[in-house]
Amino acid sequence: MGAQDVRTAVVGYLGQPPIPGLLSVYRGQPVIIEADSWAPDESSGWGATAYIHLSDQRETRISMGGPPPGGIKRRDYAAAIVVVFRWIFPGDDDTSEADGWTAPFDGLIDDICTRMRADRTFGCGPSGPVWQGAEGMDDLRVLTDLPSLDDGQLVVWAALEFEITEMLNA
Repeated sequence: MGAQDVRTAVVGYLGQPPIPGLLSVYRGQPVIIEADSWAPDESSGWGATAYIHLSDQRETRISMGGPPPGGIKRRDYAAAIVVVFRWIFPGDDDTSEADGWTAPFDGLIDDICTRMRADRTFGCGPSGPVWQGAEGMDDLRVLTDLPSLDDGQLVVWAALEFEITEMLNA
């Protein structure tokens, strides 16, 4: 097991069943995001894509006596789900919808957090690779950038930061 398995597990867990509005989830930052992977839905006016970022990996041996090399290795990853959200700005003189992006954006982030809280193994069960995710001190931290306009659409980046623990026989 390793980082590749952890990424695949997190992508699979976020993708099934689909989270409304989250149109695609990548194992890492894509070189290019195709328009249909995150194009705002015409009826709702918004859409999003996400990718997994692993910024740190640490290992610790856990053993209780006995001859080496027995024991378990605990591997911890600093992880983030990076979300890129797009909202079609109405672009007219009606300012009543000037902050209309906030409800779908907040709802999407809440839905992702709810999914993450639903199963600490992210659907892997006791055989891993995710022994636990988003558990422990500061379980889940959401960082959000300021919105910007891009070709008449509002774009917001967010990162949901958390720890993932993998247990290995070693």
